[in-house]
Amino acid sequence: MVTQRKPRPTKYLTVPIRPVQVDRDRSVAGLLEKMEGAGFGARQLAEAHRIWLDMLGDNTTIVVAASGALIPAGMRRLLAYVIKNRFVDVLVCSGNLLFHDLHETLGRQHFQSHPQMT
Repeated sequence: MVTQRKPRPTKYLTVPIRPVQVDRDRSVAGLLEKMEGAGFGARQLAEAHRIWLDMLGDNTTIVVAASGALIPAGMRRLLAYVIKNRFVDVLVCSGNLLFHDLHETLGRQHFQSHPQMT
């Protein structure tokens, strides 16, 4: 006969998941706040939102370090928006970001791959 062990308490499993409550608050900020108690990507988005709000406080310098394929991934206009509207103070980027931007400026395109290729 196999005896089952009683699970030991762990310091990692102390906060239960709280389902996202759907109510009249239809704002993105409201939804992100409600996602703090959820799991996976929902919690990570909520944490990113909280960090962003903390960064918008007084006497902060916001530095964005960008590498990789942000422009080919479709983030060109978003990146331009945050720079133009002074949401960031410093942008540090690798050369490929400049190349990809020039590529699109010259009228060239980037394409999505098939999901099985990623």
